[in-house]
Amino acid sequence: MSTSQGEAASEAAGSEVSADAAAPKKLPRWRRILVGFLVVLGCILAPISIATVWIHGTLLNTDQYVSTIGPLAHNSDVQHAIATRVSNELVESTDLEARVKNALPPRAGFIAPAVTDAVHSFVHGIALKIVQSPRFAQLWENLNRRAHSQIVAVLRGNTPRIKTSNGEVAIDLTPIIQKANAALEQRGVSVLNSAASGGSHRIVLFQSKSLKQVQGAVRFFDDLVIVLPILTVLLFAVAIALSGNRRRTLLRSALGVAAAMVILLTIFNLARTVYLNALPASVNQPAAGAVYDQLLSFLRTALRAVLVGAVIVAIAAWLAGPGRLATRIREGTRNLFSRAPGKGAVSPKVAEGVRRYRTAARVVIIAVGLILLALLSHPGPWAVLAIALVVLVLLGVVELLAREAPADETASTSTPSSSS
Repeated sequence: MSTSQGEAASEAAGSEVSADAAAPKKLPRWRRILVGFLVVLGCILAPISIATVWIHGTLLNTDQYVSTIGPLAHNSDVQHAIATRVSNELVESTDLEARVKNALPPRAGFIAPAVTDAVHSFVHGIALKIVQSPRFAQLWENLNRRAHSQIVAVLRGNTPRIKTSNGEVAIDLTPIIQKANAALEQRGVSVLNSAASGGSHRIVLFQSKSLKQVQGAVRFFDDLVIVLPILTVLLFAVAIALSGNRRRTLLRSALGVAAAMVILLTIFNLARTVYLNALPASVNQPAAGAVYDQLLSFLRTALRAVLVGAVIVAIAAWLAGPGRLATRIREGTRNLFSRAPGKGAVSPKVAEGVRRYRTAARVVIIAVGLILLALLSHPGPWAVLAIALVVLVLLGVVELLAREAPADETASTSTPSSSS
């Protein structure tokens, strides 16, 4: 019994020595502060980098903007809002009620409002059929492309042929109004011709009295779109390289990025309510909400994708740590694989090679995952989740193989010496 107790004591002492040897060295105070500062700064810049890329790639790119806003042509709320705007423009600009009242006998003038309402409903139905037709999607795309090209030209200062009032750019509804008027003429209604041919019928998309400042901000975004994402990645890379416990720094970085994504998504959700409440009562609220959601759809998708990826990286960093639950999970997985058929298929040389180049293997696996995400034009949460799971599984395989490698000779000889 005493011999076994002595062996157990020596094994415990040897494990303590090895644990102390494997423990990260305590860094100087200034270096720990610098690592923490870099991680916090990176977590702050991560959502800003995503928003900057989205602004540059969507709001300042006509093709991407049209692709983003195009599905609104099939949105019921937007269709009804446009039909209402078109019918109002046609009826109200012609002073239809006064004209109907003048055309009726004096005793029948009281029915003028009812006749006007009936004509208004009829015109609204015609306009609604037009915006619900298959051809409207192409018309909507052309109108938005033309308007957005003007917006980009104004924001970038390329406006020799574009005139704006107070920095205002709008979609011209004249083509839709003319189509509605042509459909009315086919049905014998020609009283609204003057409204269709004269005046300006627009929906304001952009208005800024501080146009010069906005143009300066656009040029600033053009510079940041390349610099900011690279700077964010470098901040995390330097923080991890300088850290005395890289796994813990990676875990904290991933959790910080995930928290930043949650905060920004929450801000967008709250801003939607504030935006809708600030609109005039005459604005169609469901249509305005649909425009807000569609315009931010790619940005929200990108934020959610990064959130999912950060959470998975945090889980992987936690599983690689010394925590009791993480250790049990790793041991359980290792035992599961050891009981599987084909045990011993991996040679000790392969396991030793994986252990020796474990850090390089981790870098390659993570780099390939990031490259795959970069090659996808608009990676959704499920695509990011699939890639992240594959990366996580590969990292787990590397860890399992590395732990199956034979112990170093120095580690194997330390136990007898300590027991003696």
